[in-house]
Amino acid sequence: MNNQRTMVGTVVGESTTQEFRIAVTPGEVQVQDLIALDALVEDEGGEKMDIRIWAKIEAIERMNPLFPLESGQELADLRVNPFDTVISMSREMITAQCRILGYEQKQEHGKYRPLKKLRYPPQPASSAYRPVKEELQRLIMGELGEGHRAHRRLDIGWLSARRDVDLFIDGHPIVARHVAILAMTGAGKSWTAKRIVEQLAQKKYPIVIFDPHGEYASLAEVAKLSGQVRNYYAFVRVLDEDASDVVRLIGGLSGSSLSPRMEDLFGDLFEFAQHILTDPEQRQELRDWLLQIRDNQYLSQYGLNDDLFGIATIGDYARELIISGNQPVLAQLQSWGYNGVTGLNRRDAETLKGIAWRARKAAAALARMASINRRISKGQEALPTETRQLVDKGRISVIGLAGYSSDIRASIYSLVMDKLFNDRVQDSIRLPFLLVLEEAHNFVPDTPLSDPEKQALQITRQIAQEGRKFGVGLVMISQRPSRLDQTALSQCNSFVIMRLVNPADQQFVRRVIETIGEQEARLLPDLDVGEAIISGQSVQFPLLVQIKPPQARSKKEEEDLIRDVLNYTAGKN
Repeated sequence: MNNQRTMVGTVVGESTTQEFRIAVTPGEVQVQDLIALDALVEDEGGEKMDIRIWAKIEAIERMNPLFPLESGQELADLRVNPFDTVISMSREMITAQCRILGYEQKQEHGKYRPLKKLRYPPQPASSAYRPVKEELQRLIMGELGEGHRAHRRLDIGWLSARRDVDLFIDGHPIVARHVAILAMTGAGKSWTAKRIVEQLAQKKYPIVIFDPHGEYASLAEVAKLSGQVRNYYAFVRVLDEDASDVVRLIGGLSGSSLSPRMEDLFGDLFEFAQHILTDPEQRQELRDWLLQIRDNQYLSQYGLNDDLFGIATIGDYARELIISGNQPVLAQLQSWGYNGVTGLNRRDAETLKGIAWRARKAAAALARMASINRRISKGQEALPTETRQLVDKGRISVIGLAGYSSDIRASIYSLVMDKLFNDRVQDSIRLPFLLVLEEAHNFVPDTPLSDPEKQALQITRQIAQEGRKFGVGLVMISQRPSRLDQTALSQCNSFVIMRLVNPADQQFVRRVIETIGEQEARLLPDLDVGEAIISGQSVQFPLLVQIKPPQARSKKEEEDLIRDVLNYTAGKN
């Protein structure tokens, strides 16, 4: 494309301060193109001034007045190609509807003032032209092109209609005022999020990512991010939870809920486990004492763990002591902190057996999930107990949640983020940071169906509403925007909207996102992969862009599974 202004049309018909129509030079423009026209207007003092009016092409219409519907129908009936007839094609008319973005006035030293609202319509017969690359770049960058804000620029993509024009967005609204990335599956949500993460990482901005599918583990393989990415595998610390939550967890994972009497007995057992198993020295002393009572190969080999297996082991030993009637040993167990164990009877012993069975089955299910999580998330480190370690200058902390059920994911997320946000509020974490939340509709649902979902929604709402005051930004990524909580979404000031086909999601976007116009909304089902409409405070005005590819690519994007099967040789990887 040349670097000179190209005339693309002439203003025709009626024009207003909001829109006008141009007769288009064939083949010179496309929908969402940015065009300009020059005008001479009077300022408040009556002085003439030259201005440039900027507009966006929203729709293009094409017609031939010499080829009416009747002629077309007749030729169709006769199965005649119109181009083989004498019908004139030279009178074809192409017009475009243009939405006015504003006007600018050139100042001294060649600088331009920011866009202002037009208060007088453009003159018919004015020539519209396609600006050169530098003019467009200056327009879309605005104050980001100036030195005092250049550090906030994020190189995101190209204008879809002008691939020679790079798009830089303002990173400050991203990290301070929240952003939503919304698109159907396969449209490029994670692609876009990775691009944003990589751009912010170059500026050493701390980022915490909750990754349900292992999409972001590949960030660690990017050479430019060497040493910055930490992949953590997540696991459930049941002893950090409330007893009532653990009861529901055991019931859900074991497939057998706990009876009211089981819940009562579990309360004392869990309180004892919290007291004894969280202290490594006391846990070791209890293990040795239990082995003196009765040898246990599993306990001897694997020890007494601070998890559901440990709780089940204590329950089994308590049951045996109750059945044997060994009151002195039971009294000693009570002295360790197991309240009420000396008052339990044989029926309670059978109840403890049921508790231990369920706890062990739930523990095995959790262990399987944890194994899958560690494999998919490529976690090299366990999620630290001191969550403030996740935030540091230049650090990208990826918390893998793959393999876990939705409720467990929500529990892990709410526990970690509750601690992180409180630490930031209390200034225990000194740096601001950005939270990236994939599959946000599962953590910020419009209608939470379980207690973990309610807890996740509560902390996310708090971050969305108060995070900007404490330097905690939020990126919500979802393929089902209509299932997102509107309160949290309304706090986002920037939006990246990619292809959406579901009518409910399209309608939701039209209703909730004020910065998206009707014409932009109509484009949503037809956007290409990686193409997006960006709107809100991160850009001057809504723009149709092609997102540049991130350096980190997931296996889902790279692998050709059909080719893998065709090339498979038995006995070889």
